[in-house]
Amino acid sequence: MKRMLTILLIWVCISSCMAQAPKHRKPASAAVLLQGIWAQKKEDNAAMWVKGNRLMYGEFLDTWLKYTFTPTKLTIFAQDGPDVYRIKKLTRDSLVLIGNSGTSIWRLYRR
Repeated sequence: MKRMLTILLIWVCISSCMAQAPKHRKPASAAVLLQGIWAQKKEDNAAMWVKGNRLMYGEFLDTWLKYTFTPTKLTIFAQDGPDVYRIKKLTRDSLVLIGNSGTSIWRLYRR
């Protein structure tokens, strides 16, 4: 009887551990992570919207700009020429861009 109870207890422990194990998500691609609304602070208004292969700055709500993207570089084709940013960090909720000169840093949070 004790042996049966011990086996039952071990089985319950193992099955509860397996049920509580976190399910791993596939990592999202960088292009998918870039999509959405980004703000400079979590409580601020949007600084830019990224949708498909275009983005719009918060200051210029009527102008969609084309951009190209690699996992390390974001190039925005503005009317006065391309702006190139190095991507320092891109996660589900944050984006850090470094400008051409390396002195301007743009920290953005997903809204």
